[in-house]
Formats: sequence, C-alpha cells, structure tokens
Amino acid sequence: MPWFRFFSSACDEDACAAVDPNAAPSTLGLIFSLSPFLLTFAAVATVA
Repeated sequence: MPWFRFFSSACDEDACAAVDPNAAPSTLGLIFSLSPFLLTFAAVATVA
C-alpha cells in the first residue's frame, strides 16, 4: 500500500515531489502529505 510505503520511507520521490526542498523540517512535509489521509480517516470515523 502506498501509505505504508510512505511510513517506511522518510522521503521517497513521490513524497518529496510535492514538498518544497527548501522547507527545512521534513516533519512539516510529512504532516502536509498525510493531511488528506487524516481528513479522510476523520470523515470515515465520524460517519461510522
């Protein structure tokens, strides 16, 4: 699964492509990259 691969790799090409290389903290990029997943999870959890 792509999201699992994202967790296992700190920064692969797909993840870094959407993140500004000049942004120092990779954690910030991680948060922005995971935002859609977190929002989707929250929506599903709310409905369920």
